[in-house]
Amino acid sequence: MISDKNNYHKVLIVSTIASVIDQFNRNNIKILQKLNYDITILANFNFGNTTSDKKTEQFFNELIAQKIKVIDIPIPRKLKPLLLLRSYFIIKRLIKSENYSLIHCHTPIASMLIRINYLFKTGNNRGKIIYTAHGFHFYKGAPIINWFLYYPVEKLLSRYTDCLITINREDYKRAKKSFKETKSIFHINGVGVDTKIYFPISSEEEKIDYRKQYGYSKKEFIIISVAEINKNKNQILMVEAVKHLVGKRKNILVLLVGKGPEKEMIELIVKQYSLGNNVDFLGYRNDICRLLQISDLFVSCSRREGLPVSLIEAMAVGLPIIATDIRGNRDLIKNGSNGFLVSYNDPILLSEKMEKIIDSKEIRMEFANQNIKDVKQYSEEIINIQMKNIF
Repeated sequence: MISDKNNYHKVLIVSTIASVIDQFNRNNIKILQKLNYDITILANFNFGNTTSDKKTEQFFNELIAQKIKVIDIPIPRKLKPLLLLRSYFIIKRLIKSENYSLIHCHTPIASMLIRINYLFKTGNNRGKIIYTAHGFHFYKGAPIINWFLYYPVEKLLSRYTDCLITINREDYKRAKKSFKETKSIFHINGVGVDTKIYFPISSEEEKIDYRKQYGYSKKEFIIISVAEINKNKNQILMVEAVKHLVGKRKNILVLLVGKGPEKEMIELIVKQYSLGNNVDFLGYRNDICRLLQISDLFVSCSRREGLPVSLIEAMAVGLPIIATDIRGNRDLIKNGSNGFLVSYNDPILLSEKMEKIIDSKEIRMEFANQNIKDVKQYSEEIINIQMKNIF
């Protein structure tokens, strides 16, 4: 829906945590601004975010500077009844008092709270609801409890969804099959990567120079992983694989980029395995592109993904990739063509694939060149056009 230049339409963008909007919705905000929408952001800015507290505060201030209304709400990332109930009534009052023509939902819990209000007919004027599913919690191989908890709720609330956006083929097929009452269902290739920022380094000499700035040697084979450090992102798989490999390849250096609740546990295991010289914990970073450019291999160990942005960014930089054989990753990596797919609970296989890439420059170049070609379909320019058409 494209608005008249002389008429403001109100849009509410909702997410459980503010970092989802920061990391995945900046382009959507720009598109909506150009379409003359009056934007309100509703999210939790206080806890649970995957970015640093400083970055979250910076994002909050950026929104205020753009005259975007921001509502900080204590939506929990997990099912905590009291916080859920409190968040539900905040949303209920907001929907009743504001005449939103469009509500764009992200994350399962926030999207559930919005649509439950529609189930109970909150408000007189029903704005259109767009739900971007960044990866359903029910999927092939998901725990049974996920199917019992999340699937029936999504099935019920799908009738109150005007537009469902999926970002991988598995979710799209399931949505088309199961959610017949959803008016429109789209498959879009994620949020897009800015290829003007993420691009291959120009030469080996430049790569060596940048490594020196970080204190890394040209002799080190650098493996990088970019993700929140938690159970789902499964960094323990990386550590176990490296433990098997260091005896044969002592020049390995793993860069674990990110923060999260499992960080201390992973650090302890690294210490127990005497891998302190082989694993570098970098925390939350703003220089992801440069860190990718100085690396030799990207590894994703996740148990569950929607369509991982970090993996797409690694493709754009021209890195060979090893990823777990799961939904989302399979959309991006074709085993043996632009990377390897491995089980998320097989550190021996992961170490073998690492060794294969370390030992073969030919394989590294083949995978890298294929990724540079494949990533074009995930560019911001293409995704922005698709999102503009949906809005």
